[in-house]
Amino acid sequence: MTNTTFQEQLQNAENLFAQGHHQEALQAFLHLNSLYPDSSEVSNNLGVAYYSLGELEHASYWLQLATQLSPDFQEARDNLHTVRMALKNSKIDTFPKDVSLPSEVITASVKLRNNYDLSIKIPKNEVFRVKNIFEHNEYALPKGYKPPKDMVVVDIGANVGTFALYAKQWSSNVNIHCYEPNPQVIDLLKQNLQLCQNIQIHSKALSDQNNELNLYLHPQNTGATTLTDETNTYQKMKVPVKNAKEAFNEIGLSSIDVLKIDTEGSEVNILKSIESMLPNISIIMLEYHSEKDRHELDNILNGFYLYDASIMQTGTGTFKYCNKKLYHKKEKSSTLNISKKNIYKNKFPNIFILGTGRCGTTSFIAACKHITNYTSGHETRIDRIGRERLSYPCYHIEADNRLSWLLGRMNEIFGKEAFYVHLKRDIQDTAKSFIRRFFSGSIMNAYSNGILMLPQKQSSASIDSYQIALDYIDTVTKNIETFLQDKPHTMTIHLETINEQFPDFIDNIGAQGDLQYMLNELNTPKNASPTKLTES
Repeated sequence: MTNTTFQEQLQNAENLFAQGHHQEALQAFLHLNSLYPDSSEVSNNLGVAYYSLGELEHASYWLQLATQLSPDFQEARDNLHTVRMALKNSKIDTFPKDVSLPSEVITASVKLRNNYDLSIKIPKNEVFRVKNIFEHNEYALPKGYKPPKDMVVVDIGANVGTFALYAKQWSSNVNIHCYEPNPQVIDLLKQNLQLCQNIQIHSKALSDQNNELNLYLHPQNTGATTLTDETNTYQKMKVPVKNAKEAFNEIGLSSIDVLKIDTEGSEVNILKSIESMLPNISIIMLEYHSEKDRHELDNILNGFYLYDASIMQTGTGTFKYCNKKLYHKKEKSSTLNISKKNIYKNKFPNIFILGTGRCGTTSFIAACKHITNYTSGHETRIDRIGRERLSYPCYHIEADNRLSWLLGRMNEIFGKEAFYVHLKRDIQDTAKSFIRRFFSGSIMNAYSNGILMLPQKQSSASIDSYQIALDYIDTVTKNIETFLQDKPHTMTIHLETINEQFPDFIDNIGAQGDLQYMLNELNTPKNASPTKLTES
């Protein structure tokens, strides 16, 4: 759909609301959200609509989402404050006895490697978890790791048991302990695991203390239930919390093969509690929810190597660690077969090649394809919008000249953690290359007619096209240079000296691979401009 269509639909929905048709307006906004899930404007309107209908928890959820999508959206922030005050005044202290699920339960089917059909009961709006775990292998074991026959797995934050069912495939005799305090999902957890042997369910939360604490229940997402966020307005209830080390001692756990933790903020506290056990844990998979937590995890898990990671946005992501003993010891058992080459030694989670275009990015990425410990790609997400546009995998090298128009969002997501290369070429040569690319759909056509708003005929003359190209190059170059001013990990590479500078780039990012193959790719012309003007 075009942006015009979006604005028309948004205006129609807002008109319905202004006319007092709040329920109809709500449905219209929900439909818009299904089409544009990353629109903070739609999320804000949903919050206002729910507020008008007296559904304060739903209003809080959508307004919080609006402020997360657009942190500077003052209207949404003001609306959220109003809703939080209303919730505070309503004196909602505990969750009602009827702890119903936020959406209807459906049965998701998964076909396993042995062609066995697995059925998982799960809230309808959370089916994405099944896809992430079984199709995208979100919790894949490190390459080369051979699970022991009597494998021990601990799942803290088991939810409805999707991970536990996935882990059952790892070995013929997996023993799994599931910890889940949320009464919304306990019945589903038991139903999903009832036919599985050697699985124990513990209906309690784990942390670094023995206590009874508030469990905050998310109105839309059972997986976002948390013990730690006391600033939110979610409904809550008291649940028993057990010191993790003591809980493991009670069931005789002295060593663990795989520990998975997804507790929406309690991960660091749990690891601190079991710190003395860490030498006896082989693999740890967990989420982190702040930059502070991420640095604490690195300090606590200094006896582990990071073997995989994904960063959702600045301050949140999933890390997977394996114990250094897995390959430092002599291979006396089948579990110690991880090769050092399978352990990530990468210096940076993401690497971006920024430039104006027409400066060698295609050849640069072709060379990077020979790097063995990073993935790489050229304009891999140009057909996406919203969060999906910048959802690059961890340990990935991306070149895309359009990123120069998305630098504000890149700063928010990747910030100072990434490594940035400013790839440059002689300005006049770049401009000459660009003037042969004033065809429909090109960046030069968009800049000339969409940004500068020059008349179509004016931008078609070659002399004018050259001036437009110079203007574009100057604009993009200054955008990039300003963005990189406060970034600690940067490098400027000139196309004219790329053979001399590329080895330094490889060294700076800790890349591995055959350097000669990479240099050969750099010297093979790619994506050359047409020799004649292409008419639009």
